[in-house]
Amino acid sequence: MQKTKFSPIISSILISLGCSYPVLAEEIETTQPTNDSASVSEQLETIVVSGSSFSQQVGTQKITEEQIKRQPTKGGGITDLLKSNPNVRFSNNSDLSTTAGEISPNEVSFHGEKYYNNNFVLDGMSNNDNINPSGNIERNGVPVGANPYDLPNGNSQSMWVDSGLLKNVEAFDSNISAKYGNFTGGVINAELKDPHFDKEHSGKIYYRTTRDDWTKFYIQEGKEDAFYGATRLDYQPKFVKQSYGFNVSEKLSDKFALMFAYDRTESDIDYYHTRMKNTDNLDESVPNQQKRTNTTYFFRGVYLPDNGDLWRGTVIYSPHKSRLFKSNVKNGEFTSEGGGLQANLEWEKELDWGKVKTYTGYKKTGDEIKHQEDSYHRYLASPYFGWISNPSTNTDADYQDTSKYATWGGYGTYSTEKEIFTAKQDYDANSFDFWGIEHKLGFGWQIDVSRAKYERESDNALYYYVRSDKVSCGTSGACLDGNQYANKRTLYEARDVSARDNDYAAYLQDSMKWKNLEFTLGARLDHNEFLGNTNLAHRISASYDIFGDQSTILFGGLNRYYGSSMLAFKLRQGIGSSLSQVRRLNVDGTLTDWSTDGTDNAPTKYYMTKVKTPYADEKVLGLSQKLWGSKWTFKWVNRDSRDQFSSSIRIIDGSAYRVLNNDGWTKNDTFTLSIAPLSNYKWQYATIGWDAGLRISSTESNNKYYDVSSVVSEKAVYNGKLINAEDLPSADFNTPWSAFFNLTTEFPAINLTWDQRFTFTEGKKIRVSDERISCNGQSTNARGNYAACGNYVGDVAVYEDQEMGSAFMVDWRFAYKVPTFQEQYFEITLDINNVLNRKQLAKSNSGTSTYKQGRNFWLGASYNW
Repeated sequence: MQKTKFSPIISSILISLGCSYPVLAEEIETTQPTNDSASVSEQLETIVVSGSSFSQQVGTQKITEEQIKRQPTKGGGITDLLKSNPNVRFSNNSDLSTTAGEISPNEVSFHGEKYYNNNFVLDGMSNNDNINPSGNIERNGVPVGANPYDLPNGNSQSMWVDSGLLKNVEAFDSNISAKYGNFTGGVINAELKDPHFDKEHSGKIYYRTTRDDWTKFYIQEGKEDAFYGATRLDYQPKFVKQSYGFNVSEKLSDKFALMFAYDRTESDIDYYHTRMKNTDNLDESVPNQQKRTNTTYFFRGVYLPDNGDLWRGTVIYSPHKSRLFKSNVKNGEFTSEGGGLQANLEWEKELDWGKVKTYTGYKKTGDEIKHQEDSYHRYLASPYFGWISNPSTNTDADYQDTSKYATWGGYGTYSTEKEIFTAKQDYDANSFDFWGIEHKLGFGWQIDVSRAKYERESDNALYYYVRSDKVSCGTSGACLDGNQYANKRTLYEARDVSARDNDYAAYLQDSMKWKNLEFTLGARLDHNEFLGNTNLAHRISASYDIFGDQSTILFGGLNRYYGSSMLAFKLRQGIGSSLSQVRRLNVDGTLTDWSTDGTDNAPTKYYMTKVKTPYADEKVLGLSQKLWGSKWTFKWVNRDSRDQFSSSIRIIDGSAYRVLNNDGWTKNDTFTLSIAPLSNYKWQYATIGWDAGLRISSTESNNKYYDVSSVVSEKAVYNGKLINAEDLPSADFNTPWSAFFNLTTEFPAINLTWDQRFTFTEGKKIRVSDERISCNGQSTNARGNYAACGNYVGDVAVYEDQEMGSAFMVDWRFAYKVPTFQEQYFEITLDINNVLNRKQLAKSNSGTSTYKQGRNFWLGASYNW
């Protein structure tokens, strides 16, 4: 990149700020590209990739399209690509034996931070779900979404794009550029593929599959019958997963190319009701089949005009859906659907002094719960129905028993939705000299205009029935002539709650170099309209090349990161409120109209108050050393996260509400060692590459989720000892250390690649809270944990450790190509996860232990042209 003088930069920047849209293309001349297809493709790739200082590079993992293809994988989600990132930890809930049929992406934590505090960027736009990223299938045995007061749940990612559609992924964990905001964890920036300019026609059609027969399950002793009975939504002993799709790229001219891709992943999962029976066969459970689908339609066009600009237009539609069931309820099916639509336009302009990238986009995502029926009826068992929800062995007796039910129905449709309009520009100046120091300026701005809402489309009700052989229904609903009628109902009225969540940001960054010293000074200004907060974050990092030959480099950094808003509490306001209504039986057997006898309080009331923006302060220190033909990088990252979202119970107007607050915090220290060769080893028969990493970390946190209260007590009893509550270990993402070794082997003569991942995870401790007790000083009974109270007076939670075992895992991926015609080929892939079939305890609570999946096979085939 050429250097420019200082004064032309300032004047050019001022001109660009005033006329940085298409007028700019007419007024400034640039170098004409050649018409050669290969040169055009090289130009396209070069424009996308931008440099950064060394101190920022050591906080960045860059995964290319070729590396994505060769990683051992299961479902193919973006976060699966991070399994060899030493700064990333996966949740206890990832890759469980009990939920092997799920297709949702695994959640990850950077440096012990909450998984929903990452910033996922998909093709330049936010791919985060900041409405309700709870991601649970069940809560206390009840599927999320089964109740009308549930806020539809999502995951940390709105769209679940398969990694096969990606051109590259960047994962930023430390010394993160001021260009990125709205996170206190890490940033995952994923870019979708471009159409090819080096071929007239190119594409791929593919199919991958796995199933329960190809999976080894590890189930707690004594729980096997329950698991294989498949009577819970998260017990999935029988499943079939399939991924299939195609992509097509067409070069219409040397300057214009199009690409279309279709991708679908689906999973069919057996499910049986726990007690519900059909009255004509009381010996068999009633079966249903759960289903998960994730579909992506992707269309992109790239245009390279003669003036050297680049225009890229993209539309992506990516919904995902789960079919679920309320236990023991006839017609109790409901679907949970998420994802949405994104459309964006990019314009990249090369100028004499640098590069300008202009971006506009629109995104509409959300989560919807849609029940099969609009009302829920708790009928009493009756010959009118062909099923009983909780039968005995005597059906006739059940028809007279008021404790036997035939439950039916659901609660209509309710949903959340978020629309975002994004406009932003990034300016990257050529390097220039000023006062003997080389500078490289980068700055930009971003506006996200967004609106979120919750909507319950219509009134929904829960009906309770009593028997009566005198009832004459007439035109009254919820009634069976001469049998029973609903005398009570809980009415959930239609509701609409909305919130503005606009974000405004600007950043400035200067990467300076003087002799062997690199120094990056940056700042980012953010304002969130929903929280009403304006925040200024510093981004400072530096590196020093000790010998001036890149062999030994010291680096460090001091940074602050501000998080994003959380809309769950605002959109939950009032959605659980209901009316309790009654009606009576008249003397002539008719029914009165419904009348309200008061307001039935919601199970939990939520209230949104003024809160601060969560933030994390970061310290980084490390050393990079070239040694024995490889590069060794040691890094220490300290994160101190404050004002994190948590909640507490507060009395408002005589009622108890769960209120969002800033009482959460997390402290983390991560030490990592990364080793990689300076180049791959090429032998006569094979090309071998490798890399390795080690992580040691310590994390403390006083809360697990944003909608669960912090540990508000000053003290806690932990493993029989009274300690300060803030000294409790983190409840998840807390493995003390892990290591990995990747080995890639290519055999060109036989068109075979064999890629291996070896990981070792040290046993971890999971804290489990069994009870709360009141310590009364010397008067406390000296029994069990009470003896630990000593002289302390106050309520404390009692925690115990559950020890998770260490695990050594091996994952393989084979890919074999069979050439067919010209440059076309047929490819067969085989992924073997947990090759050694190791048994690893994932989590344990209240006497229930859950394990990771054992050995699992994925078989795939594709035709490429």
